Parts: sequence; C-alpha cells; structure tokens
Amino acid sequence: MNVIKQDAYFWKVAYTLVIKQPYRVISLQTNELWLADDSRKKVIRLVRADFDWSNQLKTNMEMAFAKLDGLRTQLRWKTIEAETIYVAVLPPVDDWEYLVKRKMNHPNGKVQMNSYLIEQVSEGYKVTPDQMPLDLPNEHEVKGEEEYEKDISYYKQAVRASVEKKQNQEKQTFSRGKPIVSYIMLTAVILMYIWLEYAGGSTNTLNLIQWGAKYNPLIIEGERWRLFSAMFLHIGFFHLMMNGLALYFLGTLVERIFGSIRFFFIYMIAGLIGSLASFAFMGAVSAGASGAIFGCFGALLYFGLIHRELFFRTMGQNVIVILVINLVFGFVVQGIDMGAHLGGLAGGFLAAALVKLPSQKGFWIRYAAGIGVVVVASTLWIAGNQFPSNHAQTDLQIAAEYIDQGSLDEAVPFLERAHVSGEELPEVPFYLAYIYLNQNQNAEAIPLLEEAIRIRPEFHEAIYNLALAYALEGNTDEAKTLVEEAISIEPDEQMYLDLQSQIEESS
Repeated sequence: MNVIKQDAYFWKVAYTLVIKQPYRVISLQTNELWLADDSRKKVIRLVRADFDWSNQLKTNMEMAFAKLDGLRTQLRWKTIEAETIYVAVLPPVDDWEYLVKRKMNHPNGKVQMNSYLIEQVSEGYKVTPDQMPLDLPNEHEVKGEEEYEKDISYYKQAVRASVEKKQNQEKQTFSRGKPIVSYIMLTAVILMYIWLEYAGGSTNTLNLIQWGAKYNPLIIEGERWRLFSAMFLHIGFFHLMMNGLALYFLGTLVERIFGSIRFFFIYMIAGLIGSLASFAFMGAVSAGASGAIFGCFGALLYFGLIHRELFFRTMGQNVIVILVINLVFGFVVQGIDMGAHLGGLAGGFLAAALVKLPSQKGFWIRYAAGIGVVVVASTLWIAGNQFPSNHAQTDLQIAAEYIDQGSLDEAVPFLERAHVSGEELPEVPFYLAYIYLNQNQNAEAIPLLEEAIRIRPEFHEAIYNLALAYALEGNTDEAKTLVEEAISIEPDEQMYLDLQSQIEESS
C-alpha cells in the first residue's frame, strides 16, 4: 500500500511541475523525469526510487551530476542549476542525510545540484532538507489502492499528453509552409545572374544600371521600380553565392515558420525598405537580395520576441551570432551597403509584426507595425529625394566604362559631376584631360593633368599625358622634363621612351 501511494504521489508531483508550473519535459521515463525551466536556467530531476543503503543514493546522485555539464551544453546555457527530488517510501537504513544536505558544485563553476528526499510519514510527507525551493503538493488524505491506481493513470496520462501536445505544437511551429517562395526567389536571382553575364557582365556598372540596379539619379527621375528590381540582381559570382546560400537557409526557415504568403510579404517589404535605406544613405550603384535576407534575420528576431524560450532553445544563439558577425563585417569592410542591410533588418522585423505569426492574435501589434512600415519607408524616401547623395566613385566608374567603349561624349557629364563633388579622385581630371586631348583641346587638358598629379604625384600616366600635351603645344622643354620624370617612375614603358625620342629629335 505504501509503495502504490508513493507512486501516486510521484506522478502527482510530476503533474504539478509539468501542467501547473513552467517546466518542460526533457526526458520521460517510467520512474524518472528530467524537467527544465528555460527562463531560470533550472533543471528538476524527479526520481521515484527506494535505496536500502546510502552508498546507492550517493552513486545515483553522482551519476546524475555527471550528466549536468553535458546537458548544459545541449541546452546552450551558460550555467545550470539542478534540483534532484527523490520520492521514496523509506530512506536508506544507514546515515544518509549528509548527502542531500550538501550542494554539489562542478569545478568549472557552471553547474550545481541540490538534492532532496521525500519520504512517507504518518502526517503525510517529510522533506529532507527542510527547505525546498518548490511548491509541491502535500497529500494527507488516505485512499484505497484502487483510487491510487486511478490517480496514477490520470496523472501519468496527463503528463504524457502534455508532452505530446507541446512537441506537436513545436513541430507545427516550424512547418507552417513549404519553402516554395524561397525556391522561386532563389531561382529568379540565379536566372538574372546568368542573364546579366550573358548581356555584358554582372560586374559591369552600365549593364547593371540597364537591367535595374539601384541608381539614385534614375530613381529620383521616376524609375521607382528599381527599388524592387535591384533585389534580384547580383554583382559577381561571390555576391550571388553568399546571398544564395543565405536565402536557401534563412529564407526557407522563415517561410516554414510564417508560411509562404506571409514570407512573401516579409521578403518584399524588407527588400523595399533595404533599397530605400540604400537610396537615402548610399549614392553608389547597388544590387542584391541582402536587404531582403537581413529581413529574414529581422523576422526571426520577431519570432524570438514572441517565442523567446523556443527561439533560444532551438536556433536563437546561432541566429544572433551570425547576425552580429555580418553586421561587424559590413561595418569593417568597405563597399558593403550597410544601409540596405540595416534597413532590411528593421523592415523584416516590422513586416513580421505586420503579418504576424500564423497562431498569433492581436490587432494593435499589426496596426502599430503597419504604421511603422509606412513611417520608415516614407522617411527614407523623403531623405533620399531631399538630400541626394551623389557618388563620385560611381560616376567615375560609369565614365571609365563609357571611355572603354569609345563613347567619350557620354562620359563627360559623369566626369564633370564627379569633378565638382569635392572628392579628390585623380582619375577624374585625368579622364577629362584624356577626352580633351582626343578633341585636340590641349590647353584645356593641361590644368586637369596638373591637378591629377598634385593629388597623386606618382601618377606616371598623367605625367606622360601632360608631357604629350606640352609637346603638342610646342613647349618641348617642359615636355622633355615631364617625360623623363614618367620614365623614372616606369622605365620599361615603351610609349614613354618613344615620346622622349620624338622630343629629342624635334629639339
């Protein structure tokens, strides 16, 4: 009778911890349960066992304690505090109290375990040591064997049903939809990359602009569709590979959590706000799905805000670490469009709150998120139009590509805009002078070449062109001095040697 009564009490304690308190089941066995409270980083080990001797109890405690550091790593906790509760009919016959009164501490300082033994007494139950930091039932009512068996069956079924329900809920949380949209987006960016390469190269600035890259001057002129089209273009294979892998892993995860339709809106809204942030803060030509991909990070952070315990138990630490690495990398490495990344991150978070998780309720969250999306997008759009950021390096790159194609007249407006931007790029006056030389405007080329040399004294190509300009103007003495300087920097350049010979023959 005492055994079945204690069995019933064991399952009642399990029922109390699992159903009425915030513990989830890690392991469920016939006479032993491991439970965790993720918010407090606490583990409860509940054991129904009778020990005849204290050394048996000691061995059991040590075996459990040895598992805790591995469990801490598995749960991804920095520290772990465990309470082992033994439910016994009678305690060991020899001296045993000292075992449960001591606190077991791991040498690494990250694991500790307290132990308690609950035994039957005439008044109900006695706990050793006296103070247990848990609110457990204290049963005084005496029942018949059949009633205790009913209690065992009820509590056991309730605990197991609760475990199955939580497992099914978690499984459903990560299987709301098949990653159809993610694969469509991935296919689209791959096809666009192939087309760009076929059409003239994915690293060719003029080609990128032609096929829809984000280019501020054209957006200001009315081509707002570039805010979306830029999401499907990538600059070079490495850019495509990195974003493609991120879309494959992050995009599919977010789509499974939110469902395909919600994911589509998250992806597009995040991509749009990322493009708007790039439009507002970065004047360079840009392209890529980075804004939308950072939007996936934002959506996962929103998921973590709503389901904090599940988030950190499954993927939270990995998501945060990868996000931080990407942000640090973006700030350290030049040329990365951090406006798009940060804008996409914020956009993804707001978009996730706007569409909400499939099982989430709350009109006001969606309402506030909708206002947030509109305010952020409008602010970035106004900022980009009111304070347009011309990018001299981009203008120079476009001009250089026009010059390579032989379209000198098309290059002039870009060079002139870069020249008055205030950013000292020696290539800008050099290319302008090159165009003037080709148009036989030698006198106009000379001050531009002098400017280029002032900015970069070792610019031997500019020194040679200046020597050529002076020679064409009839100033052979100055031309001779300059070509000798160019040869001293680049002695093996045959073109310089040929000009020197021509000057000496004409002198």
